[in-house]
Amino acid sequence: MNLANTKSVSYYNNIGQIQGAYVREYPDICPSCGKGISAVPAYGFKGKWLQVVFRCPIVDCSRLFIAHYGESDNNVVHFLLRTELLPVVEDEEFPASITKVSPKFKTIYNQSKKAEEGGLEEICGLGYRKSLEFLVKDYLISKSAPKEIAVGAKCSATSMNSSALLNGLFSKI
Repeated sequence: MNLANTKSVSYYNNIGQIQGAYVREYPDICPSCGKGISAVPAYGFKGKWLQVVFRCPIVDCSRLFIAHYGESDNNVVHFLLRTELLPVVEDEEFPASITKVSPKFKTIYNQSKKAEEGGLEEICGLGYRKSLEFLVKDYLISKSAPKEIAVGAKCSATSMNSSALLNGLFSKI
């Protein structure tokens, strides 16, 4: 087989050993900024497919992305199937007045946001609802500390009328 028009990459196999492979091409367009690039492989891994991590050399971008390669008929040279960005989800920042009242709200909300960015639409809705329940419960507890146990019991997911409760709460903030 003529390997003259191929490029080599190093990768870790399933048992952690470094091996080499040949690919037809490196990605020539960054999936983040969309600009033409001369990609340089950082490292790779081969399980079912060969996956190689690249970094965009454009200074204003510099995002990491993964190139997925399939094997050709001869099982020697791999061909580029697709590229994808590594997910980066920035945490949502909230006013100090909210995080002081309910630190768990921010944590649960940002976990839900990461689930949504990862395509987990069915899960993220439940998380957003839970974060709102914590915010409302913690706010009520902060306004009436002796009634903490009663508020905690009444703010369960099955008994809370959140829209009516929120309208009353946030009109006072």
